[in-house]
Amino acid sequence: MEMDADYTVSALRASDVARAYAIVRHLFPNIDLAEWQAATSTEDLRRNWLTVIDPAGVVRGISLVFVSPQSGLSKQLEVPVLASVSLLNEHSVAGRLLEYAKRRAAEEGCNRIHVWPVAKTDHWLLGDTSTFKVPRAGLTYDLSPSKQPSPR
Repeated sequence: MEMDADYTVSALRASDVARAYAIVRHLFPNIDLAEWQAATSTEDLRRNWLTVIDPAGVVRGISLVFVSPQSGLSKQLEVPVLASVSLLNEHSVAGRLLEYAKRRAAEEGCNRIHVWPVAKTDHWLLGDTSTFKVPRAGLTYDLSPSKQPSPR
């Protein structure tokens, strides 16, 4: 967990599941609260969801991350969801999510981060991440110090 003067950035905590649903329901209107609670019912399931929370306890950003099982020898952190909801600090919130994802990627030994394009379906994201079909499209960040983001 990372804290600064404005926000707390961490994996989704049990106490924040209902608050995070305020964003999830706008991103994925076909997912109801009971489905969301079931999909985030354990610490292992919540670990894949990153949040940015303001000092008032409002979830301002959410991201789903996991290590791709299809990456072969080169591990890649997949980011199918990256959402920021803040009138004044949208870019700052998104940046905090991405920075936390970079740290998670380093912890997992990943060489890249792959941010997915917007998905048209939503119930898949409540499932087992090992069954997700990783798209070829999106934005890939090479985590080597000399590399820059590259579109696919």
